[in-house]
Amino acid sequence: MKPPFQNAPQRHNAFIQVPEIDAIIEFAKVHYRVDPKRIYLTGISAGSFQTWAYAAQHYAKLAAVLLLTLYPGVGHDSWGRTYDGSAGHDVYAWLLSHSL
Repeated sequence: MKPPFQNAPQRHNAFIQVPEIDAIIEFAKVHYRVDPKRIYLTGISAGSFQTWAYAAQHYAKLAAVLLLTLYPGVGHDSWGRTYDGSAGHDVYAWLLSHSL
């Protein structure tokens, strides 16, 4: 079965909708070794809006949602330093410290 997305789930012309996010998560649970007690959600740029929309509706399915991080003097591409660790915190360790 082909996943409901290509590569990483992205939309260049519209928001990915909450039901689509749920379908991606459910697909992953069926087709990959997923610990249902350790499902995390994060989004960058416009994807962060839908991350929070999903979390508001399906909070019981998520162990954690990556919280907003603001860096003074940094423009739109502020996620690089969050995910590569150069901001001084390990978001992956933080996520993994949470489970349902």
